[in-house]
Amino acid sequence: MADWKTISDVTMPWRNDGTALKAAGSVSADGATTAVTVGKGKFRIIFTLASITTGTGFDVATILIQRNTKNATSTWVNLSPMVFGDSTGVGEGITTAGDYEVIIDNDGDYQLRLYTYLSGSTTAVSYAAKAYPLGDKDS
Repeated sequence: MADWKTISDVTMPWRNDGTALKAAGSVSADGATTAVTVGKGKFRIIFTLASITTGTGFDVATILIQRNTKNATSTWVNLSPMVFGDSTGVGEGITTAGDYEVIIDNDGDYQLRLYTYLSGSTTAVSYAAKAYPLGDKDS
């Protein structure tokens, strides 16, 4: 016999408020966030840019959305980037504080993380990011 649970027995914090991939704060060196378990499916990733500190020239902060699987937890696959920076590096400068979104299809079955690369004379980027599921896990 199946062990059924009511919806109140299941914790799903991302349903209303999203799942935090990165808390608000500054990044001043290349590196990854702590992986967050989200499962398989389509997600809307909202990046909230607070600021980016650049110099002159090709100055960008590239944030890669990466996924892994339960069978290969140490292998990270790039899904999509979000790039903030000046118009030389991006084509149209994205340096204004605000919300920016990327839609991803996480074909992995386990975790997401963000990996930030600072390029040129970029010294820091301050942002937060949340993942919101779109549809169900099988869509």
